[in-house]
Formats: sequence, structure tokens, C-alpha cells
Amino acid sequence: MKNFYLFIIFGLLCISTISAQPWEIGSPVAANVTATLSGGTLTISGTGAIQNFNYPTLQPWYSQRYSITSVIIGNNVNKIGDFAFYDCLKITSITIPASVESIGDYVFWGGLGIQTVDILGNNLKTIGNSAFFECESLTSIFIPESVEIIGDFAFSRCTALTSIVVDANNSNYISENGILFNTNKTRLVAFLPVKEGNYTIPETVEIISNGAFEASKLISVVIPASVEIIGSNAFNGSNIHSVTILGNMLKTIDEAAFYSCNNLISITIPASIETIGQQAFFLCKKLVEIVNLNEIPIKIPNSVFDIVTLSNCTLRVPAVSIKYYKEVETWKRFENIEPIEDELTKMTLNLDKNEIYLLNGATTAFSAIVTGDLPEDEFVLWNNSTPEVATTEYSCATGTTVPNSETGLGNQVFHECYGSVIAISPGMAKITVTAFEKQATCTVTVIQPGNSSFVENVNSAGGNNVRVNLYMKPPESDTKRGISFVWNMTEQ
Repeated sequence: MKNFYLFIIFGLLCISTISAQPWEIGSPVAANVTATLSGGTLTISGTGAIQNFNYPTLQPWYSQRYSITSVIIGNNVNKIGDFAFYDCLKITSITIPASVESIGDYVFWGGLGIQTVDILGNNLKTIGNSAFFECESLTSIFIPESVEIIGDFAFSRCTALTSIVVDANNSNYISENGILFNTNKTRLVAFLPVKEGNYTIPETVEIISNGAFEASKLISVVIPASVEIIGSNAFNGSNIHSVTILGNMLKTIDEAAFYSCNNLISITIPASIETIGQQAFFLCKKLVEIVNLNEIPIKIPNSVFDIVTLSNCTLRVPAVSIKYYKEVETWKRFENIEPIEDELTKMTLNLDKNEIYLLNGATTAFSAIVTGDLPEDEFVLWNNSTPEVATTEYSCATGTTVPNSETGLGNQVFHECYGSVIAISPGMAKITVTAFEKQATCTVTVIQPGNSSFVENVNSAGGNNVRVNLYMKPPESDTKRGISFVWNMTEQ
């Protein structure tokens, strides 16, 4: 038993000796900067830069990282290298000395216990990618005047962060209501995850940075027409229920942009979109409607809608494009692909005549025009209630794109049906024209020639000119008698 205790004591002494040994971690000369670990305090001494570490070959104290409770960085250290304090969960506070010019990538990644970060002096120029990622206890951060670059995901998943303050003299970044932007507010860098409710992004913003709204508690967000890029993981893991994308400027929804937005119900993808990245809507389990305004289905990765219940999610697209979406990979996985509902209200169906009077045996031209997006597999249908009174003959030219310069209406599709009505016998018939739930009618009256007269097609298009066709036939016994007319017209 005595030997056993001696063995334990010897082992503890060995561990203590190993922990206290200095590690040479300088760059480019390793011996210029050293680190020692004693009693839970990691002390960095020397002059120059702490070298960059890489994953999975990490810092020499990585195996003892959970025993580190505090870090002292010497006043002559000018750079903290990548991954230096990666996953050191028990550190509660950090002081960055005035000598430090650069905080590398992933330096404090996963520092769940870090509550305060004090950046001294005015020499810090760079805060690297994911530098403070998932520092869940950090409540505030101050950005000095000297900072020129803040990397992607620098403050992502800092779920207790209530304030980001930027020195008023900083020429690269500003803070507005605690939200971090670049100076001219064209890029939203970091949103405060603790903010709840609704948020409208300023109309100056063109880029939503990678991870900007990650783990946000927001319910809804309005993205203005100015935004062109939604960055990678921009809303990853957020509480977002509703996203409204205005205008037609958005070109990119980057990879994992809405990854694991478990409460997202619907989203509208504008026609301007060119790229949707891997797993953009991965694990959006409550997604029930996607409205895609793009007439041409873009090619997207198969993983975009992974772990989305596509049998319960309706994809709405322009009516003319339904056929194509059903043929293109990934999009065709949706079981319900339907036309955008609003398109029905945008369609119009017009006839050039609402009433027609014809002598028996006569023929007149007749046409119908549909404007808007009539699906390719839909047709303009004609129905004649009484074909024994009058018959219709017609032909349709569909899918004609009319250039802007000719119509002033945009690239609107006109579906034109030209035809004729032929009078067969006296009576009345009703012609009904239908186009994708729109309907218009025209009444045809056929009159037998004889002692009768009638006026056909009294039409005016809103101007002063009126076209009148007058039909009249005298009795057969008076075929040689002259006939005179008196036409009186009073302007009302």
C-alpha cells in the first residue's frame, strides 16, 4: 500500500512538472514566445507573435485545456495566432494588451465561460474569423478605433451578447443600437442574438455577412430590395418564423443560410436569384410554402432542402414554369408544385366585341386576347351555346413574348386567338371564351333579311369616332323605288 501511495505522488509530481514546463510557441522564432501553465493560469511571455495552430494539431496545452481558468498575455506579444485558446471552456475573462495588433482565427472559439473581454490600447487591427464564436457568456464587446478588419462569424452564437460598441473614431465600422455594420452600412456584420421580435434591415445594406443572425431570437425579418447576398449560415439556428425579401436584387442565398431554422414557415425567393448554396434550408422542418418567382428553374444542390418534409411543403412558381420545375433535379422532389396564386389576378381576358348582330349568312371577325402568364399546358377554350344559329372558327397563337419597347408592359406574354363568327339561321347564341379560370362572353344575334333593319357594332374606344354598320332591305315589290335616309345625331 505504501508503494501505491508513493506511485500516486510520483505521478502527480510528473503531471505538475509537465504542466509547468514552458512551451516555445513563437513565430517565426519559436523561442521568442513561451507559455507556461500553473495552477490553472496560462501565462504567455516573450516578444513577438504567438504561432498559428491548426486543427486537429492544436496548441500544446490542448489536452489540459479544461484546467485553464485564466490567461495572462504579456505586454510584448503582438499577435495571438489561430486556435490559440480554442475550446478552453473554463476561461472567464480575457485581457488583450495594447501591444496586440492581431487576434487570429478561432482564437477563443467555444470559450463558453468567457464573460468579459478587455481590449487595451489602440493598436488592434484585425479580429479573425470565428475569433469569439460561441462565447455564450460574453455580454459586451468594445471595438477600438484602430480595428480595420472583423472576420466572418467573429461574434456568431454569442447568445448573451447585448452590446457591440464601436469607438466613434473608427473609420471602418459603426454600431447602431448595438448592431455592427461597416461604416457606410452596406454590410450588416453582426446582429445581437438576444434581440427579439421583428427587425427591418436598413435599406443601405447590400450584404448580410456570414453568420450575422446566427442563433438569433428574432421572430421575423424584412430584407430590403438593396440586399444582393445573404451570407453563409446567416440565419443558422435562428428562431425566425417569417422572412420577407423585398424587390428583385437578391442574387445569392449562400450555403446553410437558413440551416436549422426550425420555425421558418414560408419564404419567397425573388426572380433575381442566381445561386442557392448547399443545405440552404436544411432541417427547416416547419417549412410549408416556398414561393419561387424565377420563371427559369436554376440548378441547385440536392442538399438544399434536405430534412424538409417536401410532401407537406408547396412550391409555388410562375404558371408558365410549372412544367419545367417538375423536370429539374431537386425542384422536382416537391410533390406539390402549384402556380403562384396572385398570378390569376394579374391575368386578363378581353374580347374585341361583346355583342354581334349579323344578317343570316354573313360573317364577321372576332378575337380574344389573354395577357399574363398562361401555363404552357393551358389553352384558350371557346364554347358556343347554339351552334345552329352561328358557328365560330378560330386559331390561337400562344406564347408570344412582346419586348418592352413595343408594349411598355415588360416581358408580358400575349395569347391571341383570332376567329370569325358565321351566321347560319335567325336566333341568338352566346359565345363563351375561357382561359385559366378567366371568362368572357359575347352575344350573337342573327336576323333574317327582309323588311327589317338593324345597326351592327356600335363601338367607341373612348374617342370621338364611332363605326356604325346599317343593314336595310326594302320589300321585293319596291325594288326599283329609291330610298333616302335622314341621319340625326346629337352630341350628348
